Amino acid sequence: MIKRATFVDGKKVPVKLTAHERMVQSAAMAEACRSALQQKQLTPVAREMYEDSLLRHTQDWIRFKKQADQQAKK
Repeated sequence: MIKRATFVDGKKVPVKLTAHERMVQSAAMAEACRSALQQKQLTPVAREMYEDSLLRHTQDWIRFKKQADQQAKK
């Protein structure tokens, strides 16, 4: 799980990210993979890695989008 940190009384306290924050982060990661795939010098192994990552981040974005929409309805 992705977490962010906040500080309480000088101590680091982990805070869970909301579905919307995870959705935004997945979209950013998918865009980074998409940009990397546009490079012509990629090896076949690197290209496959970026394609797999793009698919995974896109699926995460869809899942988090559904969660964020459900939370918005409440």
